Amino acid sequence: MHPRWFFAEVVTPNIHAVEARADDMRAVVNAVLTLDALVGLLHAHLSALGRPEIAGLSDEKYREQLGQECPGYAALRDTAATLKHGALTLRGGIGRPA
Repeated sequence: MHPRWFFAEVVTPNIHAVEARADDMRAVVNAVLTLDALVGLLHAHLSALGRPEIAGLSDEKYREQLGQECPGYAALRDTAATLKHGALTLRGGIGRPA
């Protein structure tokens, strides 16, 4: 699945749903999880293209690097992990899920 398609067809409508109904927890969860999924799709796409900035980085390492560079993504990643696993367990400091 191409990240551009996923962004346009899945992520953007989910964000618009939150904008329209900010108190709808289902819409918020869908937006968080699909934004986080987009990062995985980007990793796979960039890896397949052989992009040097991602060479040798696993999905987990890519997400960690992105989280260090972008605190907003780190918060999104941690929120998605909490939703997926039912709890956020910290390792090595705040903002790093176990």
